[in-house]
Amino acid sequence: MTTNEAMLGESFDKTLPDRFGHYNNWTIDAMTNLVNFAAITLEPAPAEEIPRHIVDFLARPFFGLSFAALCRFDLHDARWVTLASFGATTADIETIPTFEGNMMLEEEREIYSFFSILDESFLVLITRDEQGAPFSPYEHSFVSLFSTLVSSFYQMKKLAKQVEERIVEMSTLSASSKLIAGLKENTITVEEVFLELNDSLSLDGMVLAVCDPGTDALHVAAARGIDAADWASVLDKIYTDEQHFPEEWELFSMFDEHLTTFGAVLCRLTKQNPTLYAIQRRVLDYTISQVTTILSQRQFHSESITDPLTGVSNRRHLMKVLKDRVRAARLEPLTKLSVAMVDIDRFKLVNDTYGHPAGDEVLKAVAGAISAALRGTDLAGRYGGEEFLVIMQAGRKGASHVAERIRRNIAKLKVTAGDHTITVTASIGYATCTGVTPSPDELIARADAYLYQAKEAGRDRVIGDRPEEGSK
Repeated sequence: MTTNEAMLGESFDKTLPDRFGHYNNWTIDAMTNLVNFAAITLEPAPAEEIPRHIVDFLARPFFGLSFAALCRFDLHDARWVTLASFGATTADIETIPTFEGNMMLEEEREIYSFFSILDESFLVLITRDEQGAPFSPYEHSFVSLFSTLVSSFYQMKKLAKQVEERIVEMSTLSASSKLIAGLKENTITVEEVFLELNDSLSLDGMVLAVCDPGTDALHVAAARGIDAADWASVLDKIYTDEQHFPEEWELFSMFDEHLTTFGAVLCRLTKQNPTLYAIQRRVLDYTISQVTTILSQRQFHSESITDPLTGVSNRRHLMKVLKDRVRAARLEPLTKLSVAMVDIDRFKLVNDTYGHPAGDEVLKAVAGAISAALRGTDLAGRYGGEEFLVIMQAGRKGASHVAERIRRNIAKLKVTAGDHTITVTASIGYATCTGVTPSPDELIARADAYLYQAKEAGRDRVIGDRPEEGSK
């Protein structure tokens, strides 16, 4: 055993004690203990272990203390919280006043050493009972030096930990930002965002529930770390099942400033690792906020271009798209563009006979039949009342085929209204854009004129620009 090792926690030369019970080499021995403690114990220790090491050092028999503690002032609760301690004291630690900066208060058998680290206040409190000698001036000086040294080490460790946390957080936020960008560009889904986040954050479990816009009910869209059949059973399992309740799952809601709910995320965070837990919370808060914003913007955009009853495009959106496509067709002669006007036959009679709710059901059914007949480049919307407008990237022949397909789909409909079944037909007029078509309104007017002819010819038929030989 080396000389320094032998001195750790040992008594020293007892030949020349002074009135405080100290011996001739006390100061040297105390400093040797402190230097060895700093080099051997504090230097390699992580920040979270520093409080325990500080108290263990002061608990050595060499210092003859009856109590020692390291405390941190909790601003939220306005009280001192003990981080580590040994022994017993009659002092009411929680109510000790706090001080900003560094300060030491000395009493005969108590020493209070205050210091600040990164805007937090700390306190080293040591006491000696009546059986021991009162604190000497040498011990006062030593405690002052001790507090300066350990606070420097503690601050260095906490700064290093913050840097490490920041690096990990920035790396994870960078990955999260890429996921958000993918969601904005529609290259990944909401489910994929959270599954990726579950892996990158090392979550112990995750359940994503999304809101069904039709019923406002939540249903499970993705899950990890727990058997999630449906949202209600997940909540029941987590909050009532003894196996899962201690795991402390946390619920994050997704709703915008209008209190529109888009879903919820249940996450089992790693609370036993405070550093990782803090990063998980910050990244989840950021990501969920961004996802909610994107979903809110999507809904706002969808509502601004969609007819609320039928779910197809509204007139405003249709006219914007048609205007852009007519402009493109005039600039590029090879671009094919046609429109079709679809009008439900005798729709007023349906409303008068079966009521407006039945009429609404017919409108929704017809919108579905039209959409089912379209190709990927076509667009359908409600033009007004019982009229629908279809924009097709097709010439005369192609437009004729699409229009006839729409007519057949509608003729097959059987809409139930109470005890009655309503059959539906529609008349359709279509027109093709040419290089001399002056405007979208003129193109629609031509299609509308053909629609009128179809009505006059007996309804349930298609009339439009006659296809040329060999055209498409």
